[in-house]
Parts: sequence; structure tokens; C-alpha cells
Amino acid sequence: MEADRIKWNHRFACDDSYLGARPSPFLTQEIDRILRLAPGKAALDIACGEGRNSVFLAQHGFQVTGLDISDIGLAKAKDVAEKTGVQVDFYQTDLDEYTFEQKYDLM
Repeated sequence: MEADRIKWNHRFACDDSYLGARPSPFLTQEIDRILRLAPGKAALDIACGEGRNSVFLAQHGFQVTGLDISDIGLAKAKDVAEKTGVQVDFYQTDLDEYTFEQKYDLM
């Protein structure tokens, strides 16, 4: 876990966003279809990094849980969510050891 955390912390340590501030093109292109097809509003963003997709989904009414190993990435994600005015539950975790206990409508 520590080696992965260090690797991703190094990538996310830059002043700007590592992957950019915009959500993935797939999400922006398909959000209307996702909204129609998702049976509910519980979304899980696995390896959420700096939270760009988590925040986008929260802006579209999803109750989002974001998971990542990087404390630096998650700190940036929390800041973006706060500045955007949305609520996202971010958790630092090693995904190799994570146990999925909750059910999600979108992953």
C-alpha cells in the first residue's frame, strides 16, 4: 500500500490537476443516458484521484462515494467538492484490500 500511496501522491502533488479539472469525456457525453438508466442515485468512484468525476456526478444528483489511496489526491478532491458546493464522501483506502459492503447503482 505504501508504495502505491507514494506513487500517486507524487503524481497528485502538482499545483494543477494531474488529469485536468474536467470529468472524463465519457461521463460528459453519456450523462443523460446514465441518468435514465441508473436504477438509483448511489454512485461509487473507484480510484477517484482528485475527484473530477465524483464532483461531476454529485452535480448531477448522485450520492457519491469516492475511494483512493492518495491522501494528496483526496485532499484536492475534497477542496474541489467544497468549492463546487457538492457533498461527496471521500475515503482513503487500499483498493487491493477494500471490501465492498454497500450496494451502488453506478460504479
